[in-house]
Amino acid sequence: MDPDAIAAKEKWVARKSRPSKKPEDFQQILAKNPYARALATPLRRCQLTNNALPSFFLQGFNLMAHPETGIPWYVPRSLALAKKGEPQLQLNKTPAAFTSALGYTVYILASQHILRAMQDPKGYGMKQKNKMRNMAQRRGISTSKFLSAAGWREDMHEFILRIMRRRIVENLVALTNLKRGYVVGCSGWEDALAKPQIGTFLWTGGAGEMEEGTDSPPEFATLDITIGRKEESKTKKIPVHNLRRLLGKDKLAELRETLPSGIFERNVVVLKHKQQAVDVEMQLWRLQGFLAEYRDLYRDLEELPTNEEDADQDDYYEDGNE
Repeated sequence: MDPDAIAAKEKWVARKSRPSKKPEDFQQILAKNPYARALATPLRRCQLTNNALPSFFLQGFNLMAHPETGIPWYVPRSLALAKKGEPQLQLNKTPAAFTSALGYTVYILASQHILRAMQDPKGYGMKQKNKMRNMAQRRGISTSKFLSAAGWREDMHEFILRIMRRRIVENLVALTNLKRGYVVGCSGWEDALAKPQIGTFLWTGGAGEMEEGTDSPPEFATLDITIGRKEESKTKKIPVHNLRRLLGKDKLAELRETLPSGIFERNVVVLKHKQQAVDVEMQLWRLQGFLAEYRDLYRDLEELPTNEEDADQDDYYEDGNE
């Protein structure tokens, strides 16, 4: 009956205390970091490449019955609206569906090139069907009824691109209409670099058609900005998104027409590093990866010395040259 002995025994069986409603400073920093949030998404495995990655870098597909015919189709359910008529700002939350999903979610690398290659019946196309069927069998789902008749859009790579662009336009319009300074138009790069709390640079190329030979940001372009006190001289890399490429001509024109303020007619737009803007930053980064062609990476690899050049350099230094 010793209270100290009882407390010592119950110490290891007591329920864990509920987390504090007020997040700690480090939790607040992570919540505003789009890259940390992307890497913190649950690990899922790509059914084509068998690579396990955070689900942010994958595109999930669910079997959903057609509302009229009842035939199941693979659809990117995560890109649906959260509520009818409202854009979905919470990227990693499954929205409420208007029709029920059938069974599990299949994940594939979020790449337009891979989705386009799935149309090849001798390549990814056949592999995709077999792996989806095996996945369902392991989970105990009857495949004879649904998977044999499941439909896959031939233009899935274009369909997903249209939805991703539409969601970004909707969310940029919603952020701008809040009129809290989350989206700021700039007269040029010098003006943009002077803005405080920069989250992302959005390059539009200005109003009108671009002149031939005009420089545009390459894939995965970044700019270094100075943060903190001047004596500390810390730098931070800020992504630069080319909206002409990411949104396309039509969606960029739609964005400008929807916002008569003329913000997106400026050459450069700054998206502030605020909690409300983090989801849009993640959507832009995800679309960047979806459209990526990695031309700069291949160009750098071509410039690397070949094995023969390496051997010549080794002989040169072995002869005593420096």
